[in-house]
Amino acid sequence: RSRRQRVQNDAKEVVIGVAAPADVSGLRRAVFTCRPAVSRFARCLLIAVNQEYATDDTPVTSLDEIAFFPPVLSG
Repeated sequence: RSRRQRVQNDAKEVVIGVAAPADVSGLRRAVFTCRPAVSRFARCLLIAVNQEYATDDTPVTSLDEIAFFPPVLSG
């Protein structure tokens, strides 16, 4: 299966518990633990917090909306 198919088949809302104070780095580790298939994209996965691209040190709370963007090809 292609990367796109693997991610699309696994795409849905997921609730992940992360100890406070939390940041994107901790959230990333928690997601990779719960969803090992996603860890394949670790180096090129973009993450947004509340519709803004985030860095690993961006703080996150239980009220934030988090989005993971898999790699895409353009041509």
